[in-house]
Amino acid sequence: MNRKQRRGLLRERAHVEQFPEHLTPISPQEFPHWQNARLPIKAWRSRKYLVQLYECESAAYPNLVRLSICRVKLSANGQWEDALTWDELQSIKHEVGFGAWYGVEVYPPDKNVVNVANLRHLWLLPAPLDIGWF
Repeated sequence: MNRKQRRGLLRERAHVEQFPEHLTPISPQEFPHWQNARLPIKAWRSRKYLVQLYECESAAYPNLVRLSICRVKLSANGQWEDALTWDELQSIKHEVGFGAWYGVEVYPPDKNVVNVANLRHLWLLPAPLDIGWF
């Protein structure tokens, strides 16, 4: 990592301390912008997490939405820290208003894997699945 990258990392760490302990909605002007990426419809930020809500098009599942979740702390190599636990994901889903919804992670076939960042994705289904604990 060069000097410029280290300085950026230090600025990011200082910036994180400004955010509240719990997830708080952020305005669309503050949404992270990735090149050629669709913007989320909502986003939340805390000292620990960035959560973005996206609409998903699916004939099989109307009203399908997806939460993209990452830690905001960067590791030494400049990537977001990894290792979000099941408990953290369940708590985040509840905190942003989807506690009553099913959250599903998808593990696609190898040919469809996209793994460009330490992000976790929960597809939120308003109707229960025929699997789970009842």
